Amino acid sequence: MQSFICSRFFDAYLIASRSSSVGAMIKEQEYLELVRLADNDKAVVPKWLARMLKRLGSLDVSGERLSSVILVRRPSALGFGKASYEITEKCNYRCRHCYLGEKLAMELPLEGKKQVLKKIQEAGCLWLQITGGEPLASPDFVETYNFAYSLGFLITISTNSLLGTQKLTDALSACPPYRLTVSLYGASAKSYETLTQVPGSFKKFNEGIEWAKELQIRTRLNIIVTKYNASERKAMIAIADRMGFARRVFSGLSPTLGGDKIPIEVMATGCDNMPVGGHDESSAMSCQAGKRFFHVDATGRMCICKLARSPSVDLLTRGEAAFADITTISEEVLKPLNVCSGCLIKGACPSCSPRLALYARSGTVPKNVCQSGLLLPQRR
Repeated sequence: MQSFICSRFFDAYLIASRSSSVGAMIKEQEYLELVRLADNDKAVVPKWLARMLKRLGSLDVSGERLSSVILVRRPSALGFGKASYEITEKCNYRCRHCYLGEKLAMELPLEGKKQVLKKIQEAGCLWLQITGGEPLASPDFVETYNFAYSLGFLITISTNSLLGTQKLTDALSACPPYRLTVSLYGASAKSYETLTQVPGSFKKFNEGIEWAKELQIRTRLNIIVTKYNASERKAMIAIADRMGFARRVFSGLSPTLGGDKIPIEVMATGCDNMPVGGHDESSAMSCQAGKRFFHVDATGRMCICKLARSPSVDLLTRGEAAFADITTISEEVLKPLNVCSGCLIKGACPSCSPRLALYARSGTVPKNVCQSGLLLPQRR
């Protein structure tokens, strides 16, 4: 498989490594030249591209076939750049903080997943997050991943514990993802397994990150701080640093999509950042959900983001029309709630309307979610 991708990304044109942060911007005419050359299987790498790839750390590819070096993606008129795809609701853990709530182990057959991925590609998306549930719990994860890779996505796999089977090892060695994102729930078996409710899960986590390091896959640990592991925050950061992995710390938790407040009840005291499962836009006013990115659930229904699951559109039956639908849905769903009309900070509020509505359904609204106190009198 090619090590680089050439793609339009919103209003820019990129050359990007498939497994690292290496990349460069190119001019529109250079991009169109590569699109044209890609139609000829015998076309060789242009001299300007060979020089650029060498600067990016590639071996000298002068005179090599273009199709063996770089995957050139055709432009899309739809204008999306990112998508997340929840390929399964199956999960090997029973985490107390999970915003999905009751999971029904639903997923499409492999051919259905492939059709979803084709639609995501046609929308223009370059970045793809494969998530779940636990995506590696899907029986056809490797086949799904390989197909997504062949379509030219920069892929992030979000997982809780890397199930390092030989089949998975072979797949990710041959076609490494842009990043693995692995959730960390504690620095000890006691704290970790109190949250996951699965004995032995901490051992599997440690085996998984050692496996990722051995394969030299770019990895980030998402450190989830709860009341069970708050005293281990520094120790969890130390695990990431010892492994040489990037890290992000999350301490805010969302209610379940059904409005259950159990995840909030395991939140550590004094949390003030964005919830796990949500997006991290700096302001609700800047949210591009349904306009620049979207989410697809395990049944193939598209919604504007992971937290705003309704209304949704059947991506497989609606086809290209689904993308016009999701833009219309976004405009409606992201309208400020009526109760927010009198808020003095509504123009700079970090919470979008779907997030506010989710907490309102749960009956518990942390201070960082609604700083004005207008949403509900009940505050954590």
